[in-house]
Amino acid sequence: MLILTRESIREEDAMKSIGRRRFVNGCAALSAAAFMPASFGQQLRKINFITPFGYLIGYAPTLNAQAGGHFAKEGLDVTVLPGKGSAVAVQQVIAGRALYGRGDPLAATKAIAEGAPIISFATVEHRSPIVVYSSPAKPIRNVKDMVGKTIGIAAKGSASDNILDMMLAMAGLPLDAAHREAVGNSPGGWGLIQQGRIDAHIVSIGTTTTLRESGEKIVMWNTSDAVAMPGQAYFALRETVKKDADVLLKALRAERASILELKKADGRAMVERMSRLWEIEGARQVDFTVVAMRDEEHLWWHDDTRKLLKNDPASWRSMIGAMLKAGLLKSGSPDQFYTDEIIAKL
Repeated sequence: MLILTRESIREEDAMKSIGRRRFVNGCAALSAAAFMPASFGQQLRKINFITPFGYLIGYAPTLNAQAGGHFAKEGLDVTVLPGKGSAVAVQQVIAGRALYGRGDPLAATKAIAEGAPIISFATVEHRSPIVVYSSPAKPIRNVKDMVGKTIGIAAKGSASDNILDMMLAMAGLPLDAAHREAVGNSPGGWGLIQQGRIDAHIVSIGTTTTLRESGEKIVMWNTSDAVAMPGQAYFALRETVKKDADVLLKALRAERASILELKKADGRAMVERMSRLWEIEGARQVDFTVVAMRDEEHLWWHDDTRKLLKNDPASWRSMIGAMLKAGLLKSGSPDQFYTDEIIAKL
């Protein structure tokens, strides 16, 4: 069973600092609601949502749902709390500080296996936001190219470390077939590749966006190409899924409407709108942030819009199977870790 650490308790104090922003949030939501017949004159239900990490443009489906009035149209006023990692987001949901959260399905699945009373109820990113990049001079194009090479990971036990285990295991290779170097998740890993200290770097997609926009020529591929897996999921307490299913469904309707708007709207206008409510990382460089948002959009968008936010059983089976083979799970089947109970009504 997960327990709250002193660090996560300290985070509660940090979250108090968003009080002023919550006031602005509420005003914006109420203002938007005034123009929406479905919510005019209706008292909005206040709920909290927690991100995996801070305020990143990759969380635009939720940020725009609040900033653009989509939550208000569903009768909701959502305070977006900044997380400090998927594991902490899970802890905050368990502690009741957020009704639902977003995070790495690997972290949520491992927490559930350890007894956490949560369950994933929707998939916001259908492909992993974790990618592998290397130099065109010495490209690492697939898992087998990693054998005997040194691969940069964020940290021991991180998503990049776990996914490397899964990719090696599913390729029929021993987990020590590649050497690992903990080098963080920043673009600084590119310098290590150029120096020959590492051969490839496993990072979040935002890092490779930064490198490409800086003019660097890199070879990049998505880890979902090696192991199909959901990229990021929404999770809540199992009790919430039972007792507050209507609230979660309203939240998903708003997020879906937000995704549809983001796809067709001017990117600059969207970034500027969201930036009025949150200090989004990198948003002062609006053009770059628009590019970063569009890169993330490929992970959450489906040309078949009926599949937006839906759980893909094949991806979940693939991820759970890879976790079992890599020893990240001792046992379990996909239906223990996610449910279609809410999303089936969307």
